[in-house]
Amino acid sequence: MVNANLFRRLALEVAYSTGAPWLDQLTSYIASNIDLVCEFATEHLPGITPIRPDASFLVWLDARALDLKVGGIQKLSVNRAGVNLYDGRVYGPGGEGFIRLNVGCPRSLLLQGLERMSAALTISS
Repeated sequence: MVNANLFRRLALEVAYSTGAPWLDQLTSYIASNIDLVCEFATEHLPGITPIRPDASFLVWLDARALDLKVGGIQKLSVNRAGVNLYDGRVYGPGGEGFIRLNVGCPRSLLLQGLERMSAALTISS
């Protein structure tokens, strides 16, 4: 039987010694996804304000203005848009009306989800 720690150590060594270009590309890609969410929300998601993260691939969306109007923004995103976002309520008091969006994904999928949310909001208005 091979010791699994051997592979972990090798992976860690390779990541630290040769992974910088990959990490730089990934960081740039995620930053572009965050820009996309912010621009898309301004133009197509009325009542939803993204909160740009400082160092994460998770974007909080402030949808308090819509939450009561649509009967729960997380439910709308799942039931009408087919986009499962994390409901801020599960993070404790003060999370009501917020949803968390993971942008660490292919841009095409992110855009598809944003477009479905926009369509669901249009139907609900």
